Amino acid sequence: MTQKYGFGSLTLLLWVVYLYLWIPFISVMAWLTGVHLFRHHIIERGGLRQLAIDLRQYGIVIGVMVAVYLGWAVTNYLRFRRTRRLGSAPEVTGTMLAAHFRVDLAAVEQLQSLRICEMSHDEDGNIVAMRPVVLRGRPRPAGAAHRWPRRRGAAPNLTRGPGPGSSASYARWRQGIGR
Repeated sequence: MTQKYGFGSLTLLLWVVYLYLWIPFISVMAWLTGVHLFRHHIIERGGLRQLAIDLRQYGIVIGVMVAVYLGWAVTNYLRFRRTRRLGSAPEVTGTMLAAHFRVDLAAVEQLQSLRICEMSHDEDGNIVAMRPVVLRGRPRPAGAAHRWPRRRGAAPNLTRGPGPGSSASYARWRQGIGR
């Protein structure tokens, strides 16, 4: 037991000596960083009292700001609590699209089945020509496969079958819409 306290006391004494050796470096760093100004203004001139006054004033200002914000939030809640919220937008049908773009319904349905299509417009913004874009022969941009994360469990679509964007759908499109 005596040995334990003896080694503990010796360790404490050596740490105090070690820290005492650092005092000149700590003094120079304190002088460079302006700690003497802190001591002068806060301790010698009573700045601690002024700091307490300033903190109390800041607290009052922050309290007023919080009260105004909470008052505004409660007022809006009471004002709008019984109003009807905006619902979802109405579903856009093929007939509505055909009427808006001034094309026939068959063209709208065919274009909706395509992945990518190219449209030409006149000066007034009306659709003049439409054609599907086939991506089979085009090179992919660098990093395009990793740009968007895949959904969990979804396998990447690396092949093109007879679905949208294939030459078969382009042929069907040419027969149905034409130019």
